[in-house]
Amino acid sequence: MDNLILAGLKAEAHEGKWGRYKLEQEARKSMMEQMPEVQSLLAQWPQTYGQMKEWPKELLPEEIPPKRS
Repeated sequence: MDNLILAGLKAEAHEGKWGRYKLEQEARKSMMEQMPEVQSLLAQWPQTYGQMKEWPKELLPEEIPPKRS
């Protein structure tokens, strides 16, 4: 479950081209900012989205499997 939450957060951050401050705000709003995985993500995320020329694999969004009906 935590991996799915983290994957969703990264996907939203890339889609919205968020910087670290916006990512932190969204994590806090969802009460995820204390999760170790989110803390690690925040520590590595650039201040502004455009700063990162080549994104490390761990910061790239994963493919989220479609919801089953």
